[in-house]
Amino acid sequence: MKKDVPSLYDWAGGGEAFNRLTEVFYAKVLQDPLLEPVFRNMSDDHPQHRTAFIGEVFGGPAATAK
Repeated sequence: MKKDVPSLYDWAGGGEAFNRLTEVFYAKVLQDPLLEPVFRNMSDDHPQHRTAFIGEVFGGPAATAK
């Protein structure tokens, strides 16, 4: 008998958890003197795209391109 095993996405807390993770990451990156120049000119929707991508990699819903 095979038990249902949750994906890493579900185990980590789903979309809300990945949104929080991404928000915290980018807030810290933009405050870091070494990393800030790399991310300074990113588009406003960059964090949302990264959240969707990371979620999909961890077994969440498929990211859709806009």
